[in-house]
Amino acid sequence: TSFQGGNGQAGNMIDVVAKERITVQAFDIHTYSSATVRVLVYTKPGSYVGHDQDISQWTLICDTQVVGQGSPNPTHIPASEVTPVEIEEGDTQAFYITLTESKIRYTNGVITADDGIIEIVSSAGKKYPFGDTYADRIWNGVVYYTLGSVETTPYPTPVPNVNNGPSREIRTTYANRNGSYGSMFDIFAKQRLIIHNFNIHTYHQFGAMVEIEVYKLNFADKSYRDYENTPTAWTLLGHAIVEGQGTGNPTQLPPGTLAQVEVPAGTRQAFYVTILGGGMRYTNGVSPANTLLEYATNQDIIVYEGSGLGEPRFGGGFYPRVFNGDILYYTPDDQAARSDVSADPEPDPIRPSAPTTLKDEGWPCNDDKDCKSNMCEKAIDDKAKEEEMSEVIPTETLQTGGATLEDTTRASIFTLSELTDKGSSGGNRERRLFDELRFCLNDQGHHQEDVDLRSRK
Repeated sequence: TSFQGGNGQAGNMIDVVAKERITVQAFDIHTYSSATVRVLVYTKPGSYVGHDQDISQWTLICDTQVVGQGSPNPTHIPASEVTPVEIEEGDTQAFYITLTESKIRYTNGVITADDGIIEIVSSAGKKYPFGDTYADRIWNGVVYYTLGSVETTPYPTPVPNVNNGPSREIRTTYANRNGSYGSMFDIFAKQRLIIHNFNIHTYHQFGAMVEIEVYKLNFADKSYRDYENTPTAWTLLGHAIVEGQGTGNPTQLPPGTLAQVEVPAGTRQAFYVTILGGGMRYTNGVSPANTLLEYATNQDIIVYEGSGLGEPRFGGGFYPRVFNGDILYYTPDDQAARSDVSADPEPDPIRPSAPTTLKDEGWPCNDDKDCKSNMCEKAIDDKAKEEEMSEVIPTETLQTGGATLEDTTRASIFTLSELTDKGSSGGNRERRLFDELRFCLNDQGHHQEDVDLRSRK
């Protein structure tokens, strides 16, 4: 197709009709980015129309990272990263090609692309992951294919996770009060444990889909603090796209999403849980500079305060912050199936003690005089604000002197809950806080939100 640009979002859905039997093997896309971007490709038999927001109808055939070539150049997704897709003569096959950020370029209009063997008969712009659909958008890209079929090596069948006994969980808190993209934290196993799942805390709700990734630190009995900025030190345990359950409610990854992690008795293990696109909620901690304090504990496990993480992944964090959520685990060393395991009372987390002096932003308060800012406000339980913009439409200019079309300004999408509170607009006073309490505001009369300004350049 063309690489004209002119509009954009995170991705495109396209319908491909095969006039002969073919195998689709690779793609080119159009992104204005010249940095490393994550790209995912999904496919389904038939048209995308009517299935553009139902992830259950789609199969993931590519999840990789590529270096963007900028506008208006093709950025290649190599065949080595794509599971080949055969299309029989006369059949229609839909593809959803997307980045995790709104950096795809496409063009307004109705697509017409036909080389006599395949035809792209329809395309639309998409908000990541399976959000709003923008009809009549011309995908900017290339489909690479071969005639006939190719022999492929199937992916190995995953070894199923073994249920090693009654599942338990430990909850930190769902107190909210701050947030960004992710959380890093350590746990300590008092006995041998197998971590198998997490519930996380996000403000996304009412049908909003969120993509969650969970990593483990590769080094046993080490803290995350030494590896916050070292992606090669971490292993992706799994990722899932799920419906957010909103502030104050657990959002659970589907069972079996994650590779299980065995933590030997008497050792520490670090985890990193992140939401692509943001929306993770966490709580301010009280740990001093060089010491991680315990936040929640029971007879099996200790969960320590950690850090909040911004974007990009492994790009540094905000300390100290408390992971909001539940850690689900087995205790296979139990010698018998104890009838009281499922009925164990959930321990109260170790709460930080309030300061004896005037309180900073985020601390519970009863009156204005309790706070350094002299402002104590009841939590507001309003629905989180919708995104301020739905579709990114950067301004583009055509340079003279034979230069190519280049993007000169970028419009950015942030939910209101992820903008730094500042300026004369009154700030984010509709911050959604779950606790039915009153909390100290900061000197500007706002609630805090972590934003890594380095990623907003």
